[in-house]
Amino acid sequence: MTYIKKKADSSAQIKGNKNATKSIYTERRKICLDNFIKICLNKQIKLQISDDVRKNITDSRSLLESFVDEKRVIYGVNTSLGGFVNILVPVEFAEQLQNNLINSVATNVGEYFDDSIVRAIMLTRIISLSKGVSAISLENFFIFTEMFNNEIYPLIPKKGSLGASGDLGPLACIALAATCPPNK
Repeated sequence: MTYIKKKADSSAQIKGNKNATKSIYTERRKICLDNFIKICLNKQIKLQISDDVRKNITDSRSLLESFVDEKRVIYGVNTSLGGFVNILVPVEFAEQLQNNLINSVATNVGEYFDDSIVRAIMLTRIISLSKGVSAISLENFFIFTEMFNNEIYPLIPKKGSLGASGDLGPLACIALAATCPPNK
């Protein structure tokens, strides 16, 4: 199964050109709609991660890990989901729980979104994650940002079936591309 589109033209990527780099990761800085659109449409614009964002993400992740070490009950981390919320999941199965969640939600079908739409979906999520309140690991945040900067776009079908949460299917497709083994 294929989860990503490979870069069509590597010449579109400009490395080392300071004019092609845009940093959006300053703490509490907002991005205006015009700049958001420019970033989505211009593949030469690359994202950078500020020290403030690194610290916020690391602090958030450390807090989560301390809660897990204290054996606190955390929905979706060490509990099951939905109707099975009262079932505790042992820490050694946490990764499997997350992978099962991703696979069960990546259910969109149909034609794929074009690259500019996928960039917009990814950029929206990167901005959200950069606030440092999700407990994402810094390593996974780097992977996500590098996918964006290196034009590695997940194949995201347009039609979803999860009703109330229209972002879960596309985000699961991104997570599959970021976490799938290389032979998939």
